[in-house]
Amino acid sequence: MSQQKVVRLLLSDHSVSAETKKDLRPCGGHDYPVDVSSGDLTGAGAPDLLVNVMTCGDAVGVASYVYRKEKSGYVSVFRAEDPPVYAEIDRGDLVVTRQLYQKGDPVSYPSSEEVITYGWHGDEFTESYRMRNDYSKTVGGENGGGEDGEDDGVGDGAAAPTSPPG
Repeated sequence: MSQQKVVRLLLSDHSVSAETKKDLRPCGGHDYPVDVSSGDLTGAGAPDLLVNVMTCGDAVGVASYVYRKEKSGYVSVFRAEDPPVYAEIDRGDLVVTRQLYQKGDPVSYPSSEEVITYGWHGDEFTESYRMRNDYSKTVGGENGGGEDGEDDGVGDGAAAPTSPPG
């Protein structure tokens, strides 16, 4: 599916946040800040679409969506709209990676990342595995982590599986 068609799909989807829709403008020329993958995530008999929306300047993941092909067209079955987030298809599973920041972390050095694997069960995605990687403050220069070492909640929103209408 072309980038323009994917962008039209996102813009017409009422479950996509207004904030994400603001980022759906060309980054120069005719290229939109979307990565699109297709593969079998839901067993629908047709490839599902995985769409990652990013910022133009630094390609930070703004949101990730999965659309399932049905007779009526593509239907939203998953969304994660808490940046920074990026999703991938791995051997039929949906893998969502979120970088986590503490107070004072520069964008280039998050304190940690969370990798969540979802599998399709029945008619929805359910979490099957969660892993967290905490990064060293000394590798790669001054990280500048939070003074108290506590997360400030930035990027801690949960991904939200959505159910097809019916």
